[in-house]
Amino acid sequence: MTENLKKTTVSRDYTDNIIKSMTDTLIVVAPNALIQSVNQSLCNLLGYREEELSGQPISKIFDESVIFKRTTNGEVIINESVTSMESVYLSKDSRKIPVLFSKSIMCDSEKKLVGIVCMAVDITERKQAEEARRRIEVKYRNIIKDIFKFIPDGLLVFTEQLELYRKNKAFQNLITVSSKRLNYTEEELAEKIYEQVKYKVSNRDSTEIIVMEKGANEAEKLVLELNVTRLSFPEEETNVVVSLKDITDRNRAEENLKNAYNELKATQKASLNIMEDLCRRRSELAVALEEKEVLLKEIHHRVKNNMQIVSSLLKFQSENIKEAQYIEMFNECRNRIQAMSLIHEKLYSSKDTASINFKDYVEDVANNLFRFYKISSAKIKLVIDVADITFNIETSIPCGLIINEFISNSLKYAFPDNREGEIKISLHKIEKSNVELVLSDNGICIPDDIDFRNTKSLGLRLITNLSERQLDGKIELDRSHGTEFRIRFEELKYKDRIKYT
Repeated sequence: MTENLKKTTVSRDYTDNIIKSMTDTLIVVAPNALIQSVNQSLCNLLGYREEELSGQPISKIFDESVIFKRTTNGEVIINESVTSMESVYLSKDSRKIPVLFSKSIMCDSEKKLVGIVCMAVDITERKQAEEARRRIEVKYRNIIKDIFKFIPDGLLVFTEQLELYRKNKAFQNLITVSSKRLNYTEEELAEKIYEQVKYKVSNRDSTEIIVMEKGANEAEKLVLELNVTRLSFPEEETNVVVSLKDITDRNRAEENLKNAYNELKATQKASLNIMEDLCRRRSELAVALEEKEVLLKEIHHRVKNNMQIVSSLLKFQSENIKEAQYIEMFNECRNRIQAMSLIHEKLYSSKDTASINFKDYVEDVANNLFRFYKISSAKIKLVIDVADITFNIETSIPCGLIINEFISNSLKYAFPDNREGEIKISLHKIEKSNVELVLSDNGICIPDDIDFRNTKSLGLRLITNLSERQLDGKIELDRSHGTEFRIRFEELKYKDRIKYT
């Protein structure tokens, strides 16, 4: 562009329009080192208006020595043309802006100097990218230096021509330890390794390096795992980095494993026969276990049915009794039988015939009692806070009877005269294998003069005896806010009923 301007004689207005329309920054400097004209791109870059720069010395925004030289008496001497030289503009807010600068001399038709055209491209982003790349290179050089220093494997760095450039301390330690074992001097062993490394790198062979013991015996050997990486940085020669890991022990273990495998293979036929026998027995056991599960389900089903028959018999018998006291006794017995029958029903319908989900069981027992005593849940609220716990039959029956007795007693005695209230059943695991059962209501509490461990009430005696004797637990009574029983126990283990001889 500037060459065309030099060679073409045009009007000043035409030249000014060309200057102002350019996207690169452009300055026309007069022979006296004053700014004659600038384009809008320069104004935008430096933050000046055109009138603020016109007539000003070029040194205001640029190092004039790139364009002129001054003699000792201040005379201006024009330098030769400059192409693609890095320099710096100075903005209005004193920022230094890196640019790629070019300069051409403009003469008129008589070869007389009329001005200097200066063009520049803002290279700020390029400079920032170069600086970012430089920082990344420094960072990774430091990382590589740390890796080289602290990595436990031996490292060798070669030039592209496979001349040894560097080795780390781990490699030297490897040479020191292994040379004694293989009857080499350190220099001899290192040279043997260098030779094999160069050969394998040249032939792109990544197999292991093996150095046998020096001498006729060759009982010992050194086995090294080889990894080759080519590492390069911009404008630098590529380095070949070789890591050497001592896998002698692993190699020996693999050989021992191979020998053991061969021995195992020799007895494979016998082992297969044993496996076939085990599979047959396992199949027989699976069939026997399935038959046992079916039998257990049938037993639970029949026990449940028998208990229902007993309950029905008690109901029919109670219809012939007139005394309310005895009718109540029969009904309480029926509820206890129903609570135990429900356990066998749960076991019968469960996939696991050894235990039941106790939360479902508690809800069913409580709802059955509310229906039996015709109590509305709107009047007496039932709160069940039971964790996802399963119990075996040994624990489920006494625990279920305790809950049955407490809810029955609360519904009968705690809320007289249609009083409203709340019954709460809580069951959670605490302290390792312990379980805490909390039974509470906010109705009329058990009188202070009644010792719940020594009372004529069958319900309280059942709660106490089942807690302490059946569950081997501890029971506490709190009468401060109604009635609250707190029972702690562990799940009972199954005990053999039949002694085999």
